[in-house]
Formats: sequence, structure tokens, C-alpha cells
Amino acid sequence: MRPSFYRACIAFLIALVGGLGLTTVASAAQTPCPTGPVLNKAALTIEPMKSFALGVRPTIVVHLTTRTGQPIANQLVKVYLNDLRKTQAKTNSSGVAYLTLRYDLSAGKHPFEVIYNGSPDLGFACATASSEFIVESAEVAIRTVPPLPGIRFALDQRVFVTDESGVARIDVSQPGAHRLEVLTTSEALPDARFEFNRWNDEVYTPYREVRFPIKQPLEAGFIVSYPVYMDFVDRQGQLVDPARIDTLILKGNGRTYMFARPGDHWLPANYLSKRLGNLLEESKITYYIQSVILDGSNAINKGQQRFNVQPGEVWRIKLLMYSARFSARDALFGFPLGSGIRLEYPDGHTEIPAFGPNAELEVNALVRGSYRVTVVDAGGMATSTPLALSRDQSVELLVISYLDMVVVFGLLTAIALSIFFVGRPHLLAAFHSPAAFMALVRQTVRRELGRAS
Repeated sequence: MRPSFYRACIAFLIALVGGLGLTTVASAAQTPCPTGPVLNKAALTIEPMKSFALGVRPTIVVHLTTRTGQPIANQLVKVYLNDLRKTQAKTNSSGVAYLTLRYDLSAGKHPFEVIYNGSPDLGFACATASSEFIVESAEVAIRTVPPLPGIRFALDQRVFVTDESGVARIDVSQPGAHRLEVLTTSEALPDARFEFNRWNDEVYTPYREVRFPIKQPLEAGFIVSYPVYMDFVDRQGQLVDPARIDTLILKGNGRTYMFARPGDHWLPANYLSKRLGNLLEESKITYYIQSVILDGSNAINKGQQRFNVQPGEVWRIKLLMYSARFSARDALFGFPLGSGIRLEYPDGHTEIPAFGPNAELEVNALVRGSYRVTVVDAGGMATSTPLALSRDQSVELLVISYLDMVVVFGLLTAIALSIFFVGRPHLLAAFHSPAAFMALVRQTVRRELGRAS
């Protein structure tokens, strides 16, 4: 009787300490079934378990019954995983115990054992049951916005790459925190450039810590840039030499871009914003041409021409270019004069195009603006003529030639003489004698001056 009593006390103490949770590490071998007279043999069964996803904490459901199938209530059962006790619970009135493993388990098979230590006082022997469950690895998918193939990521130094749809996938077998990094932070290709911008959960660095399993989709946003090719044409669609362009200014997505010379320039094609569901949304950038400075004058109307950046696309920018037809004529007689014109552009530089037949020429591809025109080799007095060019124009330049000057001077002299001799016939009578004539003229002039004084 005494040995049975001692064994019962020992079993009671072990159950008491286990119930208080003071034994955190105990193996199944350290909890032998008690021996002694029993009335009933206990049966312990485990409900079949399905596979669990990584990060899900499995719940083991066990049934404790007598040999006849009667439930045994309020009895403590324990779970051992890898020979270590992980959790315990008491059976309910139906003889069922729910044991949840509150641990982060790695992917793979996990054998376990459930032990009921019996109850000599109630006359139940101990019982054990074994089984296993499977924790499946998690496939992590990272989507790039916009979809970009060939973008490299690293998860704990394991590199994985996006496919043609812009999705990178990798299996994770360990739950908890992992280091995730974008390796393609700034990639330059012949026809495109990719630059990391942000994650969809307000993280803006290319490296970060991620806890698995992930509770929401993970997206990596990129800014994509393409080379922009530009053609400049006049109103008739004829190409304008890009070397004439001094400055090009355009605006897009709140930013202003200024290019000091024409050529192929890289421009971002998109920007990123947040939408419902904490996901990223890509939008195209529209660029507005603000000014094209050519020969010192703006050759466009601000903001009227707009473009999007597309791979391999050529922007065809229309310039306000006009033609002017010049001719040089004698102011009095209308005959052609001069060898050409000196044309001063809005930026101050000058050109001297030569006249064709009949002292005429046409200058094309002139930007709208203010010019000054002077006839070259006019053979007379040619003044600089201002020209405000805002449409196709014909400009006639009038020149006061030396012949005009002689004719005008002679005409004025004749008029003055005729006025002088009117009412003085005695002067005309003395005209046959030059000496007498000059004496009368001097006498008349002194008389007129005396009257005036």
C-alpha cells in the first residue's frame, strides 16, 4: 500500500507543477505512466490534421475516452514536439482537449506526441498517441509597378527576379523577420532606365525588414525614363535646323525642365500614387512645351503643345515660323536699288542675303519677333526699318537715291527763284547784263533785309 501511495503523490506533484506552467522543458521520457491497480484503461485519439500555411499556429484536437467510449472530462493532456513539451490543456465535458501550438514553426513535417499521465485516484491508466502535421512553405510574390521584367530582389541574400509580368516569386520556409532588398535600384538600358521610388506601405528605401507571413500584397514602385527624340518643324511641316534652337523649356508633373541645347534627352514617363487597398497606381506624365527660344524669340504659344513619353517616340514640335518677301525701290521713281539687305534678328545677330532679279528676295523660316532691315549698297540714303513679324509679309523698302536728292534740290531751287523774281520785272530786264543784274539783286536783298529789321 505504501509504494502505491508514494507513486500517487509523485504523480500528483508532477501534474500540479505542470498545471502551474513551471516546467517549460520536459521530455516524454521524463513522464512515465504510473503503475498500480487501475479500473479502466484510457484511450487517447488525435483528430486527423491538415497542412498548415507558414505562420498559422496549428491546433491539435484530442479525445480522451474510456475503453467503452465514455468521455473523460477535466483531465490534463500534454503535447510534446521534438521531445519538448510545448503546451497542455484539460479535456472538456465531452472529453475533448484543444491544444494550440503558439509558436512560429518552420516549413516541413512536425511529428508530435500527446500524453495523458492517467489518474490513479480515478482509476485511469496513462495513454499516448502520436501523429504529425505539415507546415507548408509560403510563396512570396512581389509585384513591380509598372510591370517590369528582370528586376532583381534579394531575400536574406537569396536573389530572385521578376518575370515578364513584373512579378518576382520566392519560397519562404522560416516565419518571422527577413531582410528584403531591391538590387535594381537604378538600371540603365539602351532604351530605358528604371529607378526605385517606393514600396506600397510607405517605405521609401530599397532595403527593408519584412515579417512573414505577409498580411498584405507587397509592391515595389519604379520610375521609368525613356530617351525623347524631338523634331522641329515650321507651319508647313518643313524641318527646322535644331542647331538654331537656343533653349527648350517644358513642364510636367509640377517640375520644369530646361535644356540649353537640342538633342535626345531622358525624361521620366510616369509617377506613382496610392489608391484604395494600400496599393500603388501608375499614372503617365503629360509634358507641356513652355517655350522654344530660337534666334532670340519664343517660337511657340505657351502650353499649347503637349506630349507623353513613350519608348522610341519622336516629339514633333511645331514652331511659329513665317516668310518675308523684301523689295527695295527708289522713293521717287520706283526703280530697283541695292544689292541686298542687312537683316538683324531678335537676338541681335545679322545676316546679309543678296537680292535676286528686280531687287527682290524672300527669306523663309523666320521666327516671329522684332527685326530691323536695311538696304545694302542702296546708292543713296537707306535707313533701318523696324519689322514686327507675326505672319507672312511683303515688305517694300524705299530708298532716297542720289538722283532723288538732286531732283529735289533742283526743284526747291527753281521754286525759290521763281518766288524771288515774281513782282520784280526790272530784275528780269537787267538779266542781259550780269553785272547790272547782280547789282540790282544786291540792292533788292539789302532793301528786303532792311524792311525785315
